Amino acid sequence: MGIQTHQARRFGRRLLATAAAAGLALAGLLASSAPASAGTLEQHGQVVKQCSGIKKKTYAVAGTTATIQYWYSTNNGGTACAMLYDNKAGATNLQLNIATSSVYSHDHGIYEYYAGGVQLTNMRGKCVGIAANVYNRAGDKVLGYRHVRVCD
Repeated sequence: MGIQTHQARRFGRRLLATAAAAGLALAGLLASSAPASAGTLEQHGQVVKQCSGIKKKTYAVAGTTATIQYWYSTNNGGTACAMLYDNKAGATNLQLNIATSSVYSHDHGIYEYYAGGVQLTNMRGKCVGIAANVYNRAGDKVLGYRHVRVCD
């Protein structure tokens, strides 16, 4: 097996493990308010160019210059939206999720300025979990993360 193939497999396993850990952490954020459900988590949210409504809160991502912005709009039964801003020069590997106990929206990749917006509709009176991860450009080292729970 060549070095490149071995490294690609190692990277794939690390990325999968990191994504699984982020998913479990996000599920833990939601568990305290989520009703019991036999269903599975399905992607019903969407990725949009920019969040709309009112910016409700900004959260720092520990260990980085990145910040999460949480936006809320009363449109479409209540729209919860999040953006992850890098706030530094150069492209960075960013991952952003927003979820309830049954639906989610996700965006990740190497971005110059931000990831997202990730949004969910019909969120009036519901809580969402937001998980952000910032990696080095290669994606094999977590530089910082932040998980928050927001209720509107």
